Amino acid sequence: MKRIVGVFSIYLVILSFCLQGFADGEISKILSKIRKAMEAPNLEIVARTEGYFYEPQSGNKGRISPEVLRFLADSSGKWRCETDTLLDENASLIYYSIYDGKYWWKYIKNKNVFSKQIITPGLANHTRQTYIEMILSGSPIGVFTYNDKDPQQKKFWDFSKATLKETTINGRKALLLVVPSFKQALKGYSSETKKLVSVSTLTFKVWVDPKTYLPIEVQTEEKLEKAEDPKFEGRIEVHSHKILKFSLNPVIKKGMFLFTPPKGAKEVSPAELANLLRLIIK
Repeated sequence: MKRIVGVFSIYLVILSFCLQGFADGEISKILSKIRKAMEAPNLEIVARTEGYFYEPQSGNKGRISPEVLRFLADSSGKWRCETDTLLDENASLIYYSIYDGKYWWKYIKNKNVFSKQIITPGLANHTRQTYIEMILSGSPIGVFTYNDKDPQQKKFWDFSKATLKETTINGRKALLLVVPSFKQALKGYSSETKKLVSVSTLTFKVWVDPKTYLPIEVQTEEKLEKAEDPKFEGRIEVHSHKILKFSLNPVIKKGMFLFTPPKGAKEVSPAELANLLRLIIK
């Protein structure tokens, strides 16, 4: 099973040592700190993602293609995102997405093809934030950008059951925040018939540094409660995002937000490039 590149897939431990009121306040501080960091004008994030799936009815299980994701941005509004996805033991997909202040460039190194399009600063900023959310948690509706004024998000994440506790991860002290979605919150519909074909419940876990509140690792788990094909019901898919670097004051080398098509590179439309990506990772 492969993951989609470019728009990279999201997710109750009982708090036994403190009052819920304390947990709520601490949770707010953590999310506020992470949101502020995500909006920093100068930013560098490097993450490694990996995961697995398990289908209890058939016993099928497998690994989800690991990726290394690198994101860099500066105060001018320019940004750069690199994705290195392992396709199999002998091949990987290397993909660049760069905004130079005017053009949004996309380049597939393996095929030596690129696309470019003029986009507005507003769309560039929206895309920047989407990339950051996807790199950190795999979801554009993740917990980090939760807004209780947004009807969709308010019906999705059940913060009344969120928990927080002290723990360790890879030998480091950490705080573990767990937020479940409401039961069967994620619904999938057929693009052809518009009928409901799948229903899932999700759990979101983030380990943060207890001093900086910045994320160390994020894990999202999806359980398929209802499927169009009943044999897939109960399927579990887990994605882990190990944050290797989260810098609010990165050293940015000259030319990082420029793109010059390599010799022999073929220009295609953004739609053609997107279709090519889908074929490569199919």
